[in-house]
Amino acid sequence: MAEKCEWSRESDDIWRSDCGLLWEFGNEDTPKANNMNYCPQCGKSLEEAPEYWEDEGE
Repeated sequence: MAEKCEWSRESDDIWRSDCGLLWEFGNEDTPKANNMNYCPQCGKSLEEAPEYWEDEGE
């Protein structure tokens, strides 16, 4: 099984990786929507965390 680096959304356009990288996109799309398949810091396969924050406040 391949190792994965999970990315979670910090804000609309900022994401944090398991390996400690903060990445800002110029849009509100996900890393996968921005054609990122591997973490540029650790090189592991990029996996997006479920977006639980969208359900908060509803």
